[in-house]
Amino acid sequence: MKRYSNQSLRRFTEELSSKSPVPSGGSMSAACAALGISLGLMVGKMTLAKQKGRQKSQLSSKLLALDKLRLKALDIVDCDPVVFEELMCAYGSRKSRKAKSAKQLDCLLNQCCDVQIKLISVSQGARAIISSFKSLVRGSLVDDLKISDIVLSAAIRAALITANLNVIVIKDSTLRKKLTVQLNRLV
Repeated sequence: MKRYSNQSLRRFTEELSSKSPVPSGGSMSAACAALGISLGLMVGKMTLAKQKGRQKSQLSSKLLALDKLRLKALDIVDCDPVVFEELMCAYGSRKSRKAKSAKQLDCLLNQCCDVQIKLISVSQGARAIISSFKSLVRGSLVDDLKISDIVLSAAIRAALITANLNVIVIKDSTLRKKLTVQLNRLV
């Protein structure tokens, strides 16, 4: 598996802007989430030094949880192209003798959708933690919190668009309905 998350930002954007189908919107959304979370982490770490006692301990725990979410977002940067390539190969094989069944395609579409659902959950969890920093933050760090929230909101919206692109082509109406309900609950 290619590790896009280990590339420099310059290299990642070069690959994103190429004519290759991967990485694409799902990876880009996850990269945005990782960046938004990272900015929130910076604010939290700068605030941590000014805290004492129980408040410092609670903030420290939140920072650990937030860093785990950052790593999950980076995993999605790498995971999304894998499942998307599998789907594209399946669509390509429909033209050959090894045609995939509608059920197999639905399974792959479901996997693509699940990756975006995970990204939405990660981003929402990060937003919740970062918003808890508001009462502790002063000065220009307030603006950084706002920027972090905007970037995470964009990641959520982009992941929702990507997930819905997959849902609408699923043939199994029960699966399509289940995913639609799941997505509607998330946002």
